[in-house]
Amino acid sequence: MRKTFSSLFLIIVLVILAASATRAQSAASTAVDLWNAVPDSDFVASFNVRKIVNEGLPRVLGDEPAARKDLENGTEGIRAETGLDVRRITRAVVGAKLVGTGLDVDLQELVVVAEGEFNYSDIKDSVKGPNREMREEKYGADTLLVFREYDDPKAKKNELVAVVVLGPKLIAAGYLNAVKRAVDAFREGKGRANPDLVTRAQSDPDALVSVAARIPAGYLQPKGMDASTNRLTRLLSSIKYVEAALHLGENGFPLTLAVRSDTTDSASDIKCMLDSIRTLADLAITDKATVKVLDDLKITLDGNAAVVQTEITMDQVRSIVNPPRPAQATKPPEQ
Repeated sequence: MRKTFSSLFLIIVLVILAASATRAQSAASTAVDLWNAVPDSDFVASFNVRKIVNEGLPRVLGDEPAARKDLENGTEGIRAETGLDVRRITRAVVGAKLVGTGLDVDLQELVVVAEGEFNYSDIKDSVKGPNREMREEKYGADTLLVFREYDDPKAKKNELVAVVVLGPKLIAAGYLNAVKRAVDAFREGKGRANPDLVTRAQSDPDALVSVAARIPAGYLQPKGMDASTNRLTRLLSSIKYVEAALHLGENGFPLTLAVRSDTTDSASDIKCMLDSIRTLADLAITDKATVKVLDDLKITLDGNAAVVQTEITMDQVRSIVNPPRPAQATKPPEQ
């Protein structure tokens, strides 16, 4: 169980998590500091870590003493593995480059910028390993803690990553080159994330998680297909942004996904395509639970965006966090 929650917290802190400019001035100014350290990216995400830890996870796990103990063990597990106390992190933002085409996607130049209370010595101690390369490296006026992803020197793609303290309550972590770009963005304003993309990621201040992705030209174009002659490829090439927001509701987690195109006509065609995919899936799938999920999808048109809305139930989240164990085979009684 501890390992399950440890992995969940790592996802929350290190990946796949913003405050809005409409909040109080003090909160807004801190939000600007966070985004100022995000370098130019195709993909940005904002995580309200405090709300996730204090409200979202307890709602999923329930009020039973055993569940509270699991939550406590999970936070302690993360602290032991990373040196981070997630209970002292308020928010985190992520930036990355999209590389590849279609479903063959790779997030590169990943960097995480987090706000909260951090202990550099704890982080440094947690990444030490008998076989892990680790050093402190000066980059301008900042000191980077540089180390390999894995303690195993034989591990494949064991890249250099880094952590840097940008301020009393601000750190950046990620792949080495991305962290250097984050320092340049924060200290000198060089190569910061596109303001329009950041605005899209901040458009829903009440979200637990909000995501915005700028789709590079040709990214959704299948290999070997000409966008000028293939209608589907032409339609996919019209997609410019994808945005998503996950909220905390009374009985679940409302999710909104917006596929933003270059024109309202293209968006209308994308909506029709999504409706058709759902209809075909309804005919092909026999599992009642899956059919209900598809039927509950609300697909609408909002200007130049096709919007999909649904709600992930608490039970569905619980099944992911703590999947049911397979039934144990029992031996027949001896005669």
